[in-house]
Amino acid sequence: RQATAEQRDTAIETCIGFLILINALVLGFSMDADESSGWQIVGMIFSAIFLLELCIKVLLHGVRRHFCGQFRYMNLFDAFVVFIDLLLVGFQYAATSSDDNSLPKPSLLRLLRLLKLTRAVRLLRSDLFSDLLSMIQGMLGGMAALGWAMVLFILIIYLTALAFREMFGREPNENVVEYFSSVPRAMFTMFRCSFGDCSSAGGMPIFEHVHRAYGAPASILY
Repeated sequence: RQATAEQRDTAIETCIGFLILINALVLGFSMDADESSGWQIVGMIFSAIFLLELCIKVLLHGVRRHFCGQFRYMNLFDAFVVFIDLLLVGFQYAATSSDDNSLPKPSLLRLLRLLKLTRAVRLLRSDLFSDLLSMIQGMLGGMAALGWAMVLFILIIYLTALAFREMFGREPNENVVEYFSSVPRAMFTMFRCSFGDCSSAGGMPIFEHVHRAYGAPASILY
């Protein structure tokens, strides 16, 4: 009986997982559609399906086991998303059938609709996405090293900006001094140059202006 219950839950999760993916695609297409189009009805159908899924699971497992069991946090989060989904459906229906200015604007409802995409977190419980979960865990595990790398990068940018602020930010040379007129401005310039965007407002690379104003040695150093 326990194996049958597990197989039943696995089948439900698999079906709902595919529906979550389809709902994400439908949500993307509906962002460019008019509020009065059929996409709104499709969204209501998905909302009804997810509400029905929540009710079925509560009936099968019981309220206490479903919201206080092993997957209580995920189940509580899923119930919260379903509740928000129903609120959005109500607001959308009221907004399209009424001219009340106190209702949320359609653009705000579209932004709030993106909260339904967080339902995709449930897919991480599936064995199909185990490699993706391992990759995410590896990224989280490397956040400390990435943080120290960012500190080192900012330190290099800061020291270089101090040097170039003193070298290029004192004399009124056109197309040079405005990019090194202060330490924050020099840091921003060096940050841009470190990612390849090292051009002036006219489109010419800044080091060309540096070469004209200060000669080849300063250009090579830059």
